[in-house]
Parts: sequence; C-alpha cells; structure tokens
Amino acid sequence: MSFRRAPGSYDSRIQNSVFTKGALVIILSLGMFAYLAFTQAYRLFPAEEALSLPLWADFLNCLLKCMVMVAAMALLLYFYLIQDYHTALNELMDIFSVSESGKTGQDPYSRHQNLELIIDSASGIVRENQLYQSQLDSQKKLLLSNYLIRLMKGRVRDIPAAYESARTFGIDLHTGHLQVLIFGVREEGERPASEEQIDQIYNFLHLLIRNMLLAVFTGYLVEVDGMLACLLLASQEETLDSKDCVTELKRIAALIRQLTLEQEDYSVSITAGSVSAGLSGIEKSFSEAMELFQYARIMNEDDSILFYHNMAPAHTADTDDYFWFKKEMQFMNCINTADYQNAAAVFSEILDSEYLNSGLPLNLINCRMLGLINNMINALGKIRLTVDADYFQRLDPWHAILDCRSVPELKRKSQEIFNSINRYTEKQKSQSSLERMTEIVQYLKEHYQDPNLCVTSAAEVFELNPSYLSRIFKKLMGIGFSDYLQWVRVREAEALLPNKKLSIREISELTGFGGVQTMNRAFKKHRGTTAGKMRRF
Repeated sequence: MSFRRAPGSYDSRIQNSVFTKGALVIILSLGMFAYLAFTQAYRLFPAEEALSLPLWADFLNCLLKCMVMVAAMALLLYFYLIQDYHTALNELMDIFSVSESGKTGQDPYSRHQNLELIIDSASGIVRENQLYQSQLDSQKKLLLSNYLIRLMKGRVRDIPAAYESARTFGIDLHTGHLQVLIFGVREEGERPASEEQIDQIYNFLHLLIRNMLLAVFTGYLVEVDGMLACLLLASQEETLDSKDCVTELKRIAALIRQLTLEQEDYSVSITAGSVSAGLSGIEKSFSEAMELFQYARIMNEDDSILFYHNMAPAHTADTDDYFWFKKEMQFMNCINTADYQNAAAVFSEILDSEYLNSGLPLNLINCRMLGLINNMINALGKIRLTVDADYFQRLDPWHAILDCRSVPELKRKSQEIFNSINRYTEKQKSQSSLERMTEIVQYLKEHYQDPNLCVTSAAEVFELNPSYLSRIFKKLMGIGFSDYLQWVRVREAEALLPNKKLSIREISELTGFGGVQTMNRAFKKHRGTTAGKMRRF
C-alpha cells in the first residue's frame, strides 16, 4: 500500500511518539537517580532512628522538589532541542520521501523505515555521483579528442579561448616546443587488410604507443582520418629536437614497428612533423607529418621513423606524383570539413599548376581529375548532405572528364563541374541540416535509456563537433540538446509510473536518469513536481 502524507508536515504520530518516548526516558532516568540517592541516604541512618529524625523528612521533601524542578527543566530543554531535530528530519524526509513510494507492504510509522529511507537515499546519491564522475570522465576524453583534432586541422576561431581550453584539459602550450607524430598502417597491395584487421591493428598500436611512447614523453593520442596522431610536448629539461630525444624517438618507433609486424604481420609508417610551438605550431607540425606520410607511402620509404626536417629537401622536389597527392589531400581535407571556400582555392591551384602541362599522358590526367571529382562526390555522402542521384546523372561528370581531348578542355570542364557541385552543395546545406537533425532526434528517442548519452557522445556518433551540434540543435529545434533529452526521459518515465511493480529507482535507471535525485530534478523542471508525488496522485 502507498502512504500519503499531508503536504508540509512530518508524520505527526511519529513525531508525538518520539516526544513521548523521550519524555519517559527523562522521567525514568530522574526516578532512578532519586532512588539511588534515597538508598544511599538511608544507609547513613540506623533503621530504628530513620523515621524519627526531622532531618530525614526535610531531606525527602528537598529531594522531591529538586527532582520536580530538574524534570521540568529537562523536559522543556528536550522539547526545545528535539523540535530542531524534527524540523531538520522533516526537511530530509521531504527530500527523500519519493524513494519510499516504490516500496509496498511497509508500515509507514515504523521507527526503522525513515532512517532506512534516508540511508538508502544517501547511498543512491553517492552512486549517482559515481555515475556522474564516470560520465564526466568519458565526456572529457571525447572533448579532448575533438579539441586536439580541431587544433591539428587548424579549426581555431578564438585563440585565447583555445589556450584557455588547453589549460582546462591540463595541456600547457606555453612551456616548450611540441611535435606531431603520425602512425598509419601500410597496406600491402596484394593483401589489403579488412576493416576488422585494421581496427585490431590500430588497437594494438594504441596500446603500444600508450605503454611505450607516452611512458617516456608527455603527449596526447587521438585518431585522425583513420590514423593515429600523437601530440608530444617538450619537457622543461630538454627540447624534442635534442639529440637524446631524437635517438629515443627512433628507438621507440623501431620497436613499435617491429612488434606490430611480428604480432599483426603488417608494417607501420611513422612520420614526425617539425618541432614547433603554440597553436599554429600544432597545425604546422600535423600538416608536415601528414605530407611526409603520403610521401612515405608513394616512395615506399622503410625507415623506422621519418622526420620532416630531414626529408624536406627530398620530398619537396617537384615530382609529379607527390605534387598531385599533396594537393589531393589538401582538397579532400577541405571537403571533409565542409570548407568549400578553401577547397575552391586548392582546386584552382591544381588547375593552374604546371602538373597538367607536364607532358603526362592525357588519359592519366583525365583519370586523376576524375578521381578528384569522384572523391568530392563521395565526401558529400559522408558529411550527410542530400545526394541527389538524378542530379549527378544529369551532370554526368565521369563521361564529361574522360571524353576531354585536350588539357584546356579538361580544365574548363573540371571547373564547370566543380562550380556546379559547389552550388548544389550550398543549396542542400539547409535541407541536409534539417534531415540530420531528424536523425539525431530519432537517435535520442531510441537510446534515451543510456545514462552516458549526451551531446558529446551523440556528436561522436554523427561525426559532428559537439559545440556545433549543440548550436544547430538549439537553432532548429528551439530547445537545447540536454533539455530535449531530459524531456524525452521524463515522458518515458511518466509512462512507467502507473506500473507499481517498478520502484521509482528502477524507473530512473530504465529511463537513463541513473538515479532518483536526477529524475526528481527533471520532473520538477518539466512537470512541477516529483515522480513519487505524481505516482501517488
């Protein structure tokens, strides 16, 4: 049976019972004291003289008066002090009472139930705090990964805010130099690795880097574009380009490559950008490491680790293959980040370069240009824009490029195709955002039971920046991401309240709140009352 209590009052029968028991304890204690005083005094006088002494009568009269006065004072003081106690207990019960609403078959006036209620609720708060801490740690890792990726790719709008974020994550970018290392699997042409094998190899690499490289150097590891990027920070004792550091990096890199080859039977390419400093230095070192990684793949370099400052004279030579792959990488980075303005600049640089006039076979140039356009079209699907098959069928970029019979014609056709796709992309942006938001809302409705669900985890699922997701969600939905998720959970919890087989705590766990107190705060915000009170009424 459920117990309904008058609003704003602690159970009066329980309170009166406590007062009565306390008063009896005081009276009995004073009575026991009087008895002991009487027996002790009686021993001082002979039995035959005790009743004849006037002093004895005076003693008994004085003892009785003192006991009455002490009892009255003790009771008044007790009632005064106990009132504060019950006021505090009343407030605690108002806070914790919702937990008892899921318990049935208990005596609401049981002297143990209220203390058990407070203990259970306090234990629940401790468990919730532990859950919050776990969620915060998980979210912090995701935020750190997103932050590092933005730094490496140069997506920094507010430099002071970026430095402040670095301090929040415990990264000190002012103390010394830094360097970015890239770790990537070198796939063999005859036996390309499956996705499961790639995941297994990178998990093994992740473990090696954590236990070997980051055990010696201060750094942070993050996955970028299907590879592992490690940001190393210099210590106060020496810089990363010192002889000892370079020697140690080579030793660790050689060991990582050897262990990966022995364990997974795949070779790993490791490249290092130049030692730099500050936010701009991270982007510079990352870009250099990525360029060097592409160079190592093209030239089939097999050193344990390649350093940009050592390879720069060789790899910056105007080799046809390297120039193309370098520009293609820059172009695709811009497309993948929806930076179409810079993508247009890189595309124009490709068209204006000497590469197209270098005497290479026209068929080869056509195929590479077609590959560039095709990668752009595929990227549109990855960034969740609405890809209209009819539009691309009408545009027919494949035949248009392959049918070109001269370099000027190829340039003109390529520019027209790029401009058309660019206009199409801009037109579909708003529609794409709305459709993606529909997917996100549906995802929240399907996964609200997960207590770790938050804007950061959702952004990772949909491959978005958390701050961008939060901003666009508020703009399109008219409500914040967290508020909407909370509203979904409240609605689902409300539907479960009539089921008396489920306790309030069980409902809070089933709906992703993780605890009664969190659910109560959400119910008070969206329904104006607690879940327990809604169930009783």
